[in-house]
Amino acid sequence: MKVSHRSREELQSAGPSARACAAERRTVGRSGHSTATRAQSAIQRLLTVIALVALLLRGSGAAAVDAEGQISAAVLPFRAPAGDPALQPLGLALADMLATDLSVARELRLIERERLGDLRKEHALSQSGQIDRATAARAGKLVGADLLIVGAVTAAPPTLRIDARAVSTATGEIVASASAEGTLDRFFATEAELASKLLQALGAALPPLVRLRIGKGQPQKLNAALAYGRGLDALDRGDRAGAKAAFAEALAADAGFAAARRRLDALEQGVVALEARTAAVEVAGGRILRPVSAQDHWHNAGLARSRGDERAALADLRAVLAQRPEA
Repeated sequence: MKVSHRSREELQSAGPSARACAAERRTVGRSGHSTATRAQSAIQRLLTVIALVALLLRGSGAAAVDAEGQISAAVLPFRAPAGDPALQPLGLALADMLATDLSVARELRLIERERLGDLRKEHALSQSGQIDRATAARAGKLVGADLLIVGAVTAAPPTLRIDARAVSTATGEIVASASAEGTLDRFFATEAELASKLLQALGAALPPLVRLRIGKGQPQKLNAALAYGRGLDALDRGDRAGAKAAFAEALAADAGFAAARRRLDALEQGVVALEARTAAVEVAGGRILRPVSAQDHWHNAGLARSRGDERAALADLRAVLAQRPEA
């Protein structure tokens, strides 16, 4: 606020009380400006939060394209060859191999197999070979997929044929399909050919360096693929010991089988962690010595209350709330 020369003289002659009032008015003016600035900042932060929530809600639909423009796809277990029980695991193995090879395309985001548990229970999807619009929409919502990749394996030794279709979860229509034929002893080459054809049918960009990644790390021996399929089946049934043995068998047959090595390592690490955790609980008489999750603290709180240790129970309940404020 501009103060004239005359105003200064008047303030000086008016005495201290008038000068104090003038200073207070100037302070209030500056304070009002500061308050308005803070209010504008708060409003801007609120608008930013609202925009982020809107983006999250808009991207939560089953047919949403993510921030990088990728389409999400789920590969379901292929219908296994009929007639020969020994070849039944091949449907699971080839579907998993195809998912790995499709992931080389930057346009696609493959949904992890572990997230397909509920979808695998819909046997009609993988066994009948037909998907109507309602079924596709329901499946898309279950796992958040834009595309479902379904297929079938036909084997009449020594020949092998693999068929695959990409179905839109929005319309139930087949948007792309591909087939490849070969021999059982060259199943890996037939699968790689199928992956290339399906990616081309979907319109994915496949420069030479990307093409070289298709089939890399895949099994080269049929008994390795069959053992891997048995391991996947054991995992689906919750048989971790059976899965571990099958993946070890697959690696013994083909040491370069990357997916079998990865799954076996994950199972072994999980067993070691579980054994260490069990030992810790037993040593502590049931109490988890090094609680990490909210569930750990909740367990300890219940144990403390059963023993009448209210102070320890309260401490663990506070830890639960610290990790899960919504609880």
